[in-house]
Formats: sequence, structure tokens, C-alpha cells
Amino acid sequence: MLLRMHDLMHDLGRSVIGDELLLVDGEKEYNSSNHNYRYALVLNHEAQMAVCNDEPAKLRALHFSECPEIQLSLLSKSLRILDLGKCPKGNLPASIGKLKQLRYLSAPDMLHEKVPEHVTSLPKLIHLNMSGSIKISTLPDSVEKLRNLLHVDLSGCCNLCSLPESLGDLMNLSHLNLSNCSLLNTLPKSVGKLRSLLHLDLCGCSGLCSLPESFGELVNLSYLDLKNCYDLSSLPKSFGRLCGLQYLNLSGCLKLNLKVDIETVCCLTKLQYLNLSHCPSLMHIPESVNNLKNLHTLDLSRCDWIERFPKRLCGMASLKFVLIQGCSPWLQQRVRESQFKNDMLTLPKFIVERTASGVSSNISLLQTVRPGELEIECLENVTSIEEAAAVNLADKSVLVKLVLAWTPTVGRVVEDEGLLRELKPPGNLKILKVQGYMGTSFSGWIMNMASCLLHLVCIEMVDLPRCEHLPPFGQLQNLEQLTLKRMPIFRKLGTEFCGGSGAFQKLREFTLIDLETLEEWVTKVSANGEFMFPNLHKLEICRCPRLRLKPCLPRAIEWRIQASDEIIATKYAAGSSFSLTLSKLHVADCHLQPKRWALFEYLPALEILEISNYQNEKLPDSLVFLVLLRSLKIDSDNNLEQLCDWLVFLSAISSDQGLAVFPSPNLTALENLEISRNDESQSWCKMQGRWTFQNVKNKPTTFFERELANIRKKGDQSLISYISAVKQLADTLTAFGHTLRHEEIIRLILKHRLGLEDRTVIMSITRRCDDITLNDLYAHLRHVDGSSLSDKSQVSDDIEFTDFDNESYHGSDCMDQQITLR
Repeated sequence: MLLRMHDLMHDLGRSVIGDELLLVDGEKEYNSSNHNYRYALVLNHEAQMAVCNDEPAKLRALHFSECPEIQLSLLSKSLRILDLGKCPKGNLPASIGKLKQLRYLSAPDMLHEKVPEHVTSLPKLIHLNMSGSIKISTLPDSVEKLRNLLHVDLSGCCNLCSLPESLGDLMNLSHLNLSNCSLLNTLPKSVGKLRSLLHLDLCGCSGLCSLPESFGELVNLSYLDLKNCYDLSSLPKSFGRLCGLQYLNLSGCLKLNLKVDIETVCCLTKLQYLNLSHCPSLMHIPESVNNLKNLHTLDLSRCDWIERFPKRLCGMASLKFVLIQGCSPWLQQRVRESQFKNDMLTLPKFIVERTASGVSSNISLLQTVRPGELEIECLENVTSIEEAAAVNLADKSVLVKLVLAWTPTVGRVVEDEGLLRELKPPGNLKILKVQGYMGTSFSGWIMNMASCLLHLVCIEMVDLPRCEHLPPFGQLQNLEQLTLKRMPIFRKLGTEFCGGSGAFQKLREFTLIDLETLEEWVTKVSANGEFMFPNLHKLEICRCPRLRLKPCLPRAIEWRIQASDEIIATKYAAGSSFSLTLSKLHVADCHLQPKRWALFEYLPALEILEISNYQNEKLPDSLVFLVLLRSLKIDSDNNLEQLCDWLVFLSAISSDQGLAVFPSPNLTALENLEISRNDESQSWCKMQGRWTFQNVKNKPTTFFERELANIRKKGDQSLISYISAVKQLADTLTAFGHTLRHEEIIRLILKHRLGLEDRTVIMSITRRCDDITLNDLYAHLRHVDGSSLSDKSQVSDDIEFTDFDNESYHGSDCMDQQITLR
């Protein structure tokens, strides 16, 4: 196989192996008279012919790379190792069966529908890797011939649905990897005959329904991974006989009945690692958990259904780590109370504490743990650089999330900069958070993240009181989320933040919170107009009161701006300053006067706008520029007198001529309007005194609140024209001494959306009658719908049948008194 190593080690190996190693690149001229080499690396299909034609009798190991057509018939019959891992997808030739001395075969991503018969004619084969061969559905019965097999890897063979009973004849098999074989629904009964099996990986076998009763005969099994076996409903009764099991992962076994099976698990006295995370049926941890005297790590993450936990863990002397991330506060507290010795840890959170003598800290306890997530707090209690270096975070290869947190205002024994230098994480880290760091600069590994942390997708920098300049995060090619929070002397977000061209290519979310001194963000990083964040989806800016965006608005799809008035008020040059990508905007806690809301002028593509905690009596003047706006939601505690459509309808109902019509006829695309938390309007509604119920928030709501808070476009009629029509109708009726005060009448108007001809008919009705009657209006509207009523009783019955009766609103999903009109 092909291994990677340090250059010095590589050179040492080359010097030791001498002339026995041959490296051939088909794109270069091949010229070798040495036929004594034992190991060859062939780097494309032209090169393989040169190697094969030399007939190297001593050749023992051969690695092919980028060789689509493999000719094995010419190879030495003494070949021991054949690695095709870097070749394109294809089929193994039948001639492979002639390599009778072959011990190691790596042929992933093959296109066979089953493991070829000629592979089973390799009697000395020890290692077989056909992982990722997505067409393989089964193994041949002749697999029993491979009696020397120790290691089989069929991971990712997603069409593998069954295994033959002859599998049990592989008496020497010690390692079997069937992970992500999602169609495999059971194992053969003969699996119990694999007495040498040490390692069994069934992770991601989502279709696995059961394990055979013979499973308990695997007495030497030490590693069993059943993670995300979603359909596994129970463990066999014999499971408790797995007396050698040390590692058991049941995470994400959603259907597993752990109410019963937990007692079986607690019989596995040699267990060192037990993962029960994401198991919804786990309701309690029994006292018998104390039987697990060798248990080192217990993972209960996101098991927030647990209702009982032992008061004492008195028999678990080896227990070091209990992972309780995402568990209920009650369980977290109970676990901490159950600690019978001071050095047991509840991970992922680890709090650094100094020993009684003060000469050392407990951070050394992290030397042996290898968690997937780790949150180290109170780093100011570390007493020496050597303590931190001994933890060796860089060697914890499974670590994907790391939080490094200091308490900002507390004194230190070790300087933050030196300590951070020794806390370098592993190269596969995906999430990093640094909080409370008091250094004025950053250590080398943070400044060079682009070369040593290639997989980072999320960075959060919080509470950095001395930070004026940030590392060049822009060169992290996989970074998707970036948050900067509470950095009191940070003033400018400039081009040095990018670290060069092509920055932030994958960044999707950027968040700035509580940056009170931040004054400028340079949104473009080059003269040719390259945006700092070219593919940004979501931008959130909260409580950055001085921030201005220069030279133009950033490119993003969704914004949230809170208590950052300068961004709303800033005017930009025409043309290039327009944002053509922004479609959704939420503005909160902006206290500018309506004439100073300049931002809307530069958002011609905006379709959804939400304004929270609006404090003015008029809407912003710049709303007229939002010609494509489809949805407008306004949340205001102010006692407004001119707040668009809700008040228009209230005006129609109450004949209050002081309430003005919606101020912006330019919003012709508007389809949805919501107005909530307006005290004056709600007070008026409540004065009507009828049909008051409780919604899910236990706040009183009336018919008017429900029906008028949320207005949606219906059919092809413009919402603005409809609002104006209803207002005109109300004014006309008022002139004749009539109103639309009755709930039944306004319901009919809302439901039918009267047109000009309909209003003319209703006007004629009002001229003939002293008062408009419900029956006259309803009969006309039913006539418009193509039906008629014969008598008054039918009107009443039909009204009671509508969706607006009392019972239909009990237990509804009304939120903030908003209901969609039908």
C-alpha cells in the first residue's frame, strides 16, 4: 500500500531498501537494467508494460496508480502484495487467480456485482479490501476457500444485502468491516463460528434488523460498532455472553429497546468504552452499571430522556469520562453528584482546576482521553507550559470540535500566547472556538491555519479584549461559518483578514456581535471588485453601532441587522452600491427617523422584509424603492396612528377617519402583510368585547386580531388595490350612515375580495335600505360565487359552518395573533 511519511523518514527508508525499490512514471522515459527490485510503484498505464515485460522474478509488492487497464497475466507468480487503490473503477481480471502467493489485495471501488470467484482461488490471501464496490450484492459460497483470511473490508458496499453461511468457515478471520452496508438486514447464523473475530464494524448498517442468537458465541470479540443501525430493534439474549467485549457503540440505534437491553449491556464486565448517545429508548441507567468495573468512558450525549441515574457510581473505579453533552440539566447535575472520586470527568466540558498545593493543575487528566468534542474552560489555571504540551491535542485524531476558553478578568500564571501555542489541535479539526484570550497576537498554528487545519468549517472568536488584528482566515478553503463577538478594541475589518486573493470561497455565514468600536468593513478586497465574501448566504450584524460598509454593500442573500443604525443610515454612490442578491432582510431595534432609513434605496431585489421593535409613527420613506417586495412584517410596541393595512381595516370597521391608508402605493408586488404587537389596535379590538379566546401563548385574542393581523394576496388582485377598495367601500357606507362594524359582514368582505362591480351593487343596496342587512349582502356574494340562498335560515346555518367559530380556534397554532386569511 502507499504510505505517507516525513521526508527524513522517506529518505532513510530509500537508503535502507536501496535497489530493491523501483518507481516508474509512464509519462517519463523508463530505463532500468536492474531486475532485482522487490517493490514497485507504477504511476500510469503506459508504465506497467515496462515493468511487466522485465519479468521481475523477485517482485513482491506492486502498487498501481492511474492505470485503467491492469494486465496481471505478465506479473510474477511470487507477488505477495497488490494494491489497486488509486486506479479508476473497473473489474478485476480473471488472471488474478494465478497469483497463488498473493497475501494482500486492495481493490476498492470495483464494479463487480459479487466478489469474483477467481479471488476465492487465492489460498494464501490474508487481507481483502473491496470497500466502496457499490454493485456487490453478495459473496460467493466459495469464500470458504479463503481459510487464511484475517482481514476483510467491504465497507461502503451499499448494495450488499446478504452474506453466505460459508462465511462462518473463515476460522482465522479477526477483522470484518461491513460499515455503511445499508441494505444488509441480518448476519448469517454461522457468524458465531468466527471464534477468532476481534473487530466487527457494522456502523451505518441502517437496514440491519436483528443479530442472530449465535452472536453471543463470539467470545473473543473486543470491538463492536453498531452506530446508526436505525432498524435494530433488540439485542439477542446471548449478547451478554460477549465476555471479551471492550468497545461497544450503540449510538443512534433509534429503535433499540434499551429499556430491556440496558441490563444485558451491564453484564459486559470487560467493557472500557460504552456509547449510548442518541438512543431515545434509554430512560434510565440501572444500578447494575456498577458491574462495569473496567469502564473508562461512558457516552450519554443527547440522551435527554433519562429519568433515573444511580446516586453513586461506587464500583466503577476505572471510570474517567462521562459525556453528557445535550442532556437535560437534571441529568447533568445528577452525574456530577454521582462522582465518587475527584478525577472523573464529565466531557465534553472540562474545567481546569489547580491542585491543593497550587503547583500543578488537573489538565494532565486529558492526556489519555480521545473525545470527538472537547471544551476546555478556565485555562488561566494551567500552571506551566509543560502541562499543556503533555496533553498533546495534536495527537487526538478523532477530535473535530475544540473550545479553548480563558476567564478574561482573572490573573494568569502562564501567558496566554505561550499556552495557546502548545494547544495546537489535530489536522482534521472542523470546529474551533477561542474565548477570553488576552494575548495581543496569535501563535504560529493559528496564523498558519490554512496549511495545518485544512478541514476547518467553523470558527468563533469571542471576548478578545486585546485583539486589534485577526489571522488571515480567508485562506481556509473549507471555512463555512465565522463569528466575531465582543472584541472591544477591534476597529477595522480590512483586506489583511483575507490573506490574499481567492479568500473565503466557501464562507456561507458571517456574524458580528457586540463590536462597539468596529468602524469600517472593507467589503471588496481588490481593484477589480472582488468581494471579500463572494458566496455569502447569511450575514448577521448585532450591536455594531459605528460600523460602516465601504465601498459598497456586501454580497449576501439574507441579512439580519440589529441595533446597528449606521448601516441603515449610510448613503452610497449610485450604481455599484446596489445589492442585487439580497432577498431577505430582518431589521431590529433601529431608532432612526423614517427619513434616515437609506438602506432600502440600494436593495432593489429585496422580497422579504421584517422590522422588529419599530418605534416610529410612520413607515420609512425609502420603502417606495422596494418594488419587488412580496412580504412585509412589522412588529411594533408603539401606539401608532398610521401603520398600514391593519389600521386601514380597523378604520373601515370603526369609521375612524383619523386612520390613514397604507402610505406606499409603489409596493405592487406585495402579497403578504403582517402587523403585530400594536397596542392601540389591539386595545380597540378588545373593546368589541366578543369572541375572545386563548391562543397557544395564553394571550387573549379577538376575531379582529386574528383576521386582520396577517393579510395575504388572493388570486390575481393586487393587495394594494384591494386595500384601497375596502377603504373606499367603508368611506362610502359611512357617507350613507352605515358601517361595516358587524363581524359577519367583515368576514364576508375579507373572504370574497370585492371588485368594482360588486361594490356598485352593494352601494345600490345601501341606497334602498335604511341599513345594510347581512342577508342582502350575503345573498349577493353567494350570487357572485354562482349560488343563491332561498331563505334567511340558510344564511345563519352557513355562517355557523364557517371556519371562524369558537371551537376552531382552541388549541390552534396562532402565534403573535397572526392568522392567514382564506
